[in-house]
Amino acid sequence: MANWKIGGIFGTTRRQRETGAEQQHRIAPDVHASASDEGLVLLHVPTGRVYRCNRTAARIWQGLESGLVPERISHEISRDFAVDETLVRSDTARFVAQLESHGFITR
Repeated sequence: MANWKIGGIFGTTRRQRETGAEQQHRIAPDVHASASDEGLVLLHVPTGRVYRCNRTAARIWQGLESGLVPERISHEISRDFAVDETLVRSDTARFVAQLESHGFITR
């Protein structure tokens, strides 16, 4: 599987991301990600654990990788897939909390 890079899919500049009021998450340096059409596979090197994620989780991961805050990621997913933003925000927050608790991301 190839590494998945999003580039400008979310439509923000680095300056916009860095000046946001919310705290950014950072990808932990000991995590490797590989994406496919079916989703994302995360490897947590220190523990050797492998986690498989669906396409929506992959999209959230890409946003975090791009330096976006969860609320911006939720907004983009909601807009692109015509899903209620409150629901997307809740699911995104839950996934981000899981990533953080397992050591995949930090603040």
